[in-house]
Amino acid sequence: MLCSTACPANCIHIVAGEREDGSIEKYPVSFEIDLLVCVYCGMCEEACPCDAIRMDSGRHPMPSFTRDKQRIRMVQLLADGALSIAVQGGKGT
Repeated sequence: MLCSTACPANCIHIVAGEREDGSIEKYPVSFEIDLLVCVYCGMCEEACPCDAIRMDSGRHPMPSFTRDKQRIRMVQLLADGALSIAVQGGKGT
């Protein structure tokens, strides 16, 4: 939830859920970034504790006629995770 707190454009919407077993305090039921509102400042990327939001994939959404196509959801973020060009784990080259 740090990313949505850090976002100055308020374009990240997270619905949190709680697990019954208590192993994890909260988990995202839904996660959505509205790219029509996003100002691409990178503050969400810096605040994300699990490195889930990446702006270095080199992929940008194509123009569309509907607003729904300009929203990135959790499934899309997970699928794009392998496309990162950044060095992972803080290891230098």
